[in-house]
Amino acid sequence: MTIDGRPPAFEPATMPRAPSIPLPRCWPRFAKSALLHAVALARAALVEIHSGFENSPLVRVRQVAKIERLSARVALLEEMTRIKDRRMALIPAAERPRYPPQDRLAT
Repeated sequence: MTIDGRPPAFEPATMPRAPSIPLPRCWPRFAKSALLHAVALARAALVEIHSGFENSPLVRVRQVAKIERLSARVALLEEMTRIKDRRMALIPAAERPRYPPQDRLAT
């Protein structure tokens, strides 16, 4: 629990950001809200199912769940790197950040 008594928020690293869903402008506000709530409920159901696989007594099921989780993590990191590289390409070379030698050796 946090200081104000609410449960802690999800960590961004464990919960990838969902893509935005384009909705028609002519839809009433409550229809848009209902659709987004249905999508959120489906996502929550999938998360619950995946957590059941990760805690399964069957070793193979746990391994498959771990592989899927790590594959999703790799995809997230690749997307973050792609976005970072695209943003860095827009900055002129003379204005890009300078890294200390130990950081340059680590990459």
